[in-house]
Amino acid sequence: MKHLFLFIAFILPLALSAQLSQEEAKLLEGDWDGKLTFLRYSDNQEYTIELDATTTVTQEQFQITQRFKNVSKDREKGKDNLSLKKMKKPKKKMRLKSKEYSKEDNVLKMEFQYKGKDDNKKALITRELIADGDKITIKKWVVFEGNDEPLLRHTFTYTRKS
Repeated sequence: MKHLFLFIAFILPLALSAQLSQEEAKLLEGDWDGKLTFLRYSDNQEYTIELDATTTVTQEQFQITQRFKNVSKDREKGKDNLSLKKMKKPKKKMRLKSKEYSKEDNVLKMEFQYKGKDDNKKALITRELIADGDKITIKKWVVFEGNDEPLLRHTFTYTRKS
């Protein structure tokens, strides 16, 4: 297996960074081992890819820079139709829907929401972030227009490197 040197930046705008305490920011920053599990619409199959990640928190954003690893040669050449796009800030404004921090449990939960497109269909998109000690989980939920059922599009799971 070769490493695929594809970098992907996942950014959550944190105009709220001013609202993050130093303890909360510490939960988010660091070097991580991770995995991306996602649903590919073309065949409704779930895929998992391992990755390395580094996270930073600034006044404006929470950014995760990732490098996928252990990706097969066929995927590198695109033979299996796997398409991973660079994820940027959504074109539409993402807003912070909720934020909770338990100092006692050292758990930070944030939920962001925006209207956009997924699979070329209009949708309400929710990104849920949970930082729990040495673990971060980010989920993308999609509710397509005209449908009330949320679909889990992908999950990033990170474990802090020691």
